[in-house]
Amino acid sequence: MYESEQGLNYAIEIKTLLNYVIENLYSYWASWIIRLDHQLACIRSSDQWIDVQQLDETVEWCTLGMLRQLYTLKEHGIKSKVEAGYYGITIIPQLKKPP
Repeated sequence: MYESEQGLNYAIEIKTLLNYVIENLYSYWASWIIRLDHQLACIRSSDQWIDVQQLDETVEWCTLGMLRQLYTLKEHGIKSKVEAGYYGITIIPQLKKPP
């Protein structure tokens, strides 16, 4: 734990937590993906300028958020986005660059 973090004393049945995470993936995160896909399609079709920094931040935010969900589903715990990012680096295989 980081020095500024404090543990929370709460108990929740793992089945309840996992059901919540799955529902969250199908509703909240799926809607994010659909919305981003639609926005990118509109930008491509109209030759609009893309705010690359905003797009990068959105991709980072979504990736780390979904890695938190992955951690909860696989490990039955809860991590911060930063901790989930480190977790993702350790469990997701590295893509090899094409020759």
